[in-house]
Amino acid sequence: MSDNVNNWTTNQKRFQEWLATPKIIRTPPTQDMLAGDLGLNAATLSRWRKLDGFQDAVTALARKFLSDDLPDIYGALRREAVKGSFNHIKLSLELSGEHIERVDVTSGGQPVKGYAIFSPDDWDDEEGEPE
Repeated sequence: MSDNVNNWTTNQKRFQEWLATPKIIRTPPTQDMLAGDLGLNAATLSRWRKLDGFQDAVTALARKFLSDDLPDIYGALRREAVKGSFNHIKLSLELSGEHIERVDVTSGGQPVKGYAIFSPDDWDDEEGEPE
């Protein structure tokens, strides 16, 4: 971790926020334009991106932005699940703890689909298939 973590300049913080914003809604839309708005050379912003801890700060901001949107995200997930979307229903159940994927340890930890018609005692130790 960098010594810069708590010492970013105002312009560096603005650049971090800009990077943490989805490209489609960034204002201004390009790094060159942002550099101009900040009164800097675009190469300066590129150098900042390489500073220790800089990308970590951007990632932390992006996570915060996502966290701020979670109520809307969960609402959209719920709306699609209620409409009957299987994938949205499954994800909703997983997130709520109502659906837990079961793993058969006798299958090498791989999920088993369907029903087993034999017990682990029926497995041949050498080939791993039913006798």
